[in-house]
Amino acid sequence: MSGARVHLTAADPLVADHRIGGTPVVAAAAQIDLLLRACDAARPDRVRTLEHVAFRAPLRVTGPGAVLDVTTDDGRCALRCDATEYATARHRDAPLPPPRYLDVAGLGAGCAEPVPLAGLDAWRRASGITYGPAYRAIRSARRGPGRILAVVRAGDDTTCAPAFVPPPLLDSVFQALGLLDAGAAGACLPWYVGRITARRRITGTVLALVEREAGEEAANGAVRGRATVCNQQGEVLLELDRITLKSAAPPAPDPPALAHHPPHRDGRLAPERDGRPATGRRGRRPARRRRRPDARRAPARHPPDARRTDAGNDSTRPSPHTPSTRWSTSPPRACPVPGPRPRRSNRSSPSYGTWRPARRCPGC
Repeated sequence: MSGARVHLTAADPLVADHRIGGTPVVAAAAQIDLLLRACDAARPDRVRTLEHVAFRAPLRVTGPGAVLDVTTDDGRCALRCDATEYATARHRDAPLPPPRYLDVAGLGAGCAEPVPLAGLDAWRRASGITYGPAYRAIRSARRGPGRILAVVRAGDDTTCAPAFVPPPLLDSVFQALGLLDAGAAGACLPWYVGRITARRRITGTVLALVEREAGEEAANGAVRGRATVCNQQGEVLLELDRITLKSAAPPAPDPPALAHHPPHRDGRLAPERDGRPATGRRGRRPARRRRRPDARRAPARHPPDARRTDAGNDSTRPSPHTPSTRWSTSPPRACPVPGPRPRRSNRSSPSYGTWRPARRCPGC
């Protein structure tokens, strides 16, 4: 197990020039540099690879300062402050392979639209993050469809110790990715990097090609992309894959749906009809009266002096839900037709869904 300890104060340039809401915050680029320096101290002159780099929370520096402890143990490295983990990653190294080169002329041809530095400064002011002089390392930039090619050079007076990757240079990569988003996701900070491959220490002027992942949009306050950093001859020095920038502010809660509609007695919301809630008396929908399953319907009772016949309009006909029994004040006449007496009513179904007049003989 090995590690390093670094003491930072709010007056350090790398801390004072990176603020969110007026509070100094240690940039994620500075945390990555501390992890790479701790890994390189154990076995120098090898290719460094950090995988699954995660930033748990913004590291704010208040009061007299912060003491950062970087530890590497069994392929895992972590950055802690006051016994709290702020950055974790898996690391491995390999022998230095032959260098790989990019076509610098081809990169410039794919990014033909110049990006004015005034527009970059305006984006910085609107991003919600205050960038001081130490983090203004982009000297020029050009953009193409979904990509930006920036010329980056970090100052020599921003670090008190030799850096593996200067934090202003690495933070310029994150700024370029946020510029591709045009600020749609708000104040975004690096929250995750899938893989970081560093060939050797970086100094001087470099070219940074930042690409946004195809089909990725600023959803849920996140921006994703990748980046490649090479020197002016095209030698690849640093590669970052699956970069994820996430909004530092918590998302605003969604307004409750149909909050202006009065609820039912059981807590459900009334549906809308023609843009207005379907409500009844006192702001509630009229409750439907339900009959118990074991309840039985009693037959309709008619007054004894009421004479009901099958003739006449529909209002004189018996209800389809009641037995069609004839009521009369006089005794029924005898049917002159021989044979069984015709039925007084026909019930088409047990539910009495339809009504048909009773079959009558000619003499009734």
